[in-house]
Amino acid sequence: LECTCWGDPHCYAFDADKEDKADEMYFTNYCTYTLATDGCGADPTFEISAKFKRVKPDMPKSFVERVTIYKGATEAVVLSQSPDVSYMGTTVTPPFDDSATTGFKVYYADSGDLPGSSWISFAGGQIIVVEMKDGPTVYWNMIKEVKVTLPDSFSDNVCGLCGNFDGVKTNDKALGSHLWTAGVGRRFSTGCPNMKFSGTYLQQAVDQQQFIGSWFRSKDASDQDCVEECGGTAL
Repeated sequence: LECTCWGDPHCYAFDADKEDKADEMYFTNYCTYTLATDGCGADPTFEISAKFKRVKPDMPKSFVERVTIYKGATEAVVLSQSPDVSYMGTTVTPPFDDSATTGFKVYYADSGDLPGSSWISFAGGQIIVVEMKDGPTVYWNMIKEVKVTLPDSFSDNVCGLCGNFDGVKTNDKALGSHLWTAGVGRRFSTGCPNMKFSGTYLQQAVDQQQFIGSWFRSKDASDQDCVEECGGTAL
């Protein structure tokens, strides 16, 4: 199973039927949102977030501009529209293997050798792969497509826009902690009031707008579309 976002953008949860348009989550938001984490009411060992950016000023569509992988609360790997990556705050060029110390291995792979659907990529079909020891693997095509896979041990132990990874697609919309209603969560703030709704943390959302808004993570003050979308104070 994989969670994926591609294009402008079309997102599918781990448990979604990738051939069924009804399972698609069409995303038009412009800030940073949590795709997947195992911090569902507890301290996380990982979190993967995506920064969505507006395609064009006159188009209400967005794409994944940047992907950030956290180890615990530490920003470990940042993937942008570049063949280089930010690793522990330093720009580096893959491949490198730091799995013995931090648990990360980052390398290039040919898109034809990767799981799932076809990739729209550049640089001769090269994809950046980030493996986290005993954790997720993230695939990034350096343009605007990201895929996340998980070991089976995380089944029903994750949350976020990618769902809970339990093989059932009807229970994938557990609310995140960006809510007006307090609850057991690790992040409650007024970070994006315009994308904040009432609800109970980890309960099923009533609609897609509430679901997406609950997984808001941060606002980029330099992104005017994101600022206007939120209308509030950055985290």
